[in-house]
Amino acid sequence: MIIPQEIDSSELLVRFIFIDYFKKKNIHPERFDKGQVFLDDRLFGISLQRENYCNDKFCKERAKLIDKKVYVGFLVFSKEDFNEVCSSFARIRANFDAKIEFTPLDENNEYLAFRNNIDSEQLGNPSHSDIVYYNPAIQGDESNPKTALRAFSQQLFPKCCLILDNDPDNDNFTMDSVANQYYNFISNQE
Repeated sequence: MIIPQEIDSSELLVRFIFIDYFKKKNIHPERFDKGQVFLDDRLFGISLQRENYCNDKFCKERAKLIDKKVYVGFLVFSKEDFNEVCSSFARIRANFDAKIEFTPLDENNEYLAFRNNIDSEQLGNPSHSDIVYYNPAIQGDESNPKTALRAFSQQLFPKCCLILDNDPDNDNFTMDSVANQYYNFISNQE
């Protein structure tokens, strides 16, 4: 299946969750550090997977391949949720600008220069995307963009479904699908 370059507003996006996102590495939803999960720690962007173009097992396999990280689950949200939070955050920080961009990776985890005609079955990570912060909108005497990005992360988190894997060591994803869990989360919030 060819992956469109444009990410539809209804698409679900998956962020890998690691043990270091939990205060004192205590894996419990109340210990989750929601201000850290959407911080840019690689200097490129915040890695995501486009859920429509991969499966839960693929996401788990990719998460477990990340060096020096201990996988514990996923955080799932829609692009529409992301856009709503960006709009409301821009009312607080007028110049804030962030976007989700389709950034497929090859088998060496390098960004593909040409993003048209990407097949969901090709080698590498064809469903990879990034949150890119074009302007974190630093205010006043802030000297570090992480202050603004932590605030943004804290606003996006409530729109996200936190999925803690009940068997993180298993190579298969043995729980209800990520999409079903997200839609159940959304229906319970209404």
